[in-house]
Amino acid sequence: MPISQILLATVSGGGSPPPPPPPLPTLPTLTATGGSLYFDPANQDQLLDTSLSTDYQIGLGDYTVEWWQWMLDTSGAFPRVFSMGTYPNAFFGLSLENAVLLWANSSVVLSASYTKEDLYNTWTHFAVTRSSGTTRVFLNGAEIGTNTSVYDVQSLTSFAIGNESQRSLGASFGGYIKDFRLVKGAAVYTSTFTPPMSSLTVTAETKVLLSVNSDVAKHTDATGTHTFDPVGATYADVGPYDLALYVDAGNVLSINPNVSLATWNDLSSANNDLTLTNVSWSNLDGGRIVFQDGMGTMGYAVSPSTIASSQYNKTPRSSVSFWAVVTNTGGYQHIAGMRGGNKFYVLNYGDGSIFECRVETNNGYWDNYPQIGARLNTMTHYAFVVNGTRSDFYINGVLASTAEGITGPFMGTLGAFTIAQAANGFQAENLEMGELRYYNRARSPKEILAEFTATRTRYGV
Repeated sequence: MPISQILLATVSGGGSPPPPPPPLPTLPTLTATGGSLYFDPANQDQLLDTSLSTDYQIGLGDYTVEWWQWMLDTSGAFPRVFSMGTYPNAFFGLSLENAVLLWANSSVVLSASYTKEDLYNTWTHFAVTRSSGTTRVFLNGAEIGTNTSVYDVQSLTSFAIGNESQRSLGASFGGYIKDFRLVKGAAVYTSTFTPPMSSLTVTAETKVLLSVNSDVAKHTDATGTHTFDPVGATYADVGPYDLALYVDAGNVLSINPNVSLATWNDLSSANNDLTLTNVSWSNLDGGRIVFQDGMGTMGYAVSPSTIASSQYNKTPRSSVSFWAVVTNTGGYQHIAGMRGGNKFYVLNYGDGSIFECRVETNNGYWDNYPQIGARLNTMTHYAFVVNGTRSDFYINGVLASTAEGITGPFMGTLGAFTIAQAANGFQAENLEMGELRYYNRARSPKEILAEFTATRTRYGV
């Protein structure tokens, strides 16, 4: 049973609906620092401390619980970020359901309104505090709920992160969590604030601080007091300070043209540089790579083939986006994607009148694919997202075409990631490309629009 079904009439305002949340503040862009823990919802991953420590007896006093998260849309129906115990006998915890639900001693003590879909596939900061009897929930530094319910957390039980103490699929949190902190005796936040954009430090009241910076068998919090056993949870080299476009969860290729014509440097943390052959460089828009059929030998860019299976092969969810201008069409010409026999993920322009995004299955047949009318001689931002059986084609940050019904396994045996060349001989003629990014996850419409908005000035769009 979801905790929402036992919501008590203790919400401020005598049970009246809470006011709409204020707009979220704009977060600064900083360089990536450290890593996080990845929780696979299908495996019911969790971190678990069974020490039964009195550090977890919050009592009636002030406290703070905060963390950064990247939540997947495949999480359970009632995902628990943390829980002391298991429903219906949980003593303290938080669940992300139809509302942000904070519970204590088996009863919901605060329900905060939010839009759950806004949490998917993006870094989000949460904080729960109690100060002089007033409990508050903050999302990205903005208060979204408050209550003055009295609750006394005294019982001792195991402390779980990413699920309940007794694991279940319904309670599985899916995604990444970093910098989980429990402070006993102090409310760190009591009003709107800017979320911390660097690793937290231990204070006198800190009881748990999980600042994950390495892949280890056990995760000892920064206080040196508690040890959390990963039950399936694994280390991931991504973190919440990766808010720049070049470093992001699942981002394994991010290239931006520079004057060097030998290597196209990958600016993501994966360091998958591309080798360039028979290309030229243009200083337009701060730099473009030019693939032109002028001397009979087409130019192309290619990544090391050894990284394809381990980093690119994350289907059936993946994304590619880039800025490009096409000055000529004809034939099915490969722009960007995988190569390797008949199994590659490809964006191409077709017979001169259409642009299309295609996914080829292992059985060698093309499935349904989105198309738009050809755009020639115009610098344009393109994005292609594969999400299960659906594929979406975005133009300048807006969904332009979609297709359903991708069937069967695909992306089996892969070669390298290539630009302007495919294994079957299709190449791009007269293509100029700016920055390109590849993600081994399905990016959200919000992310695609944000990338276009952040980069359009450079290309005069």
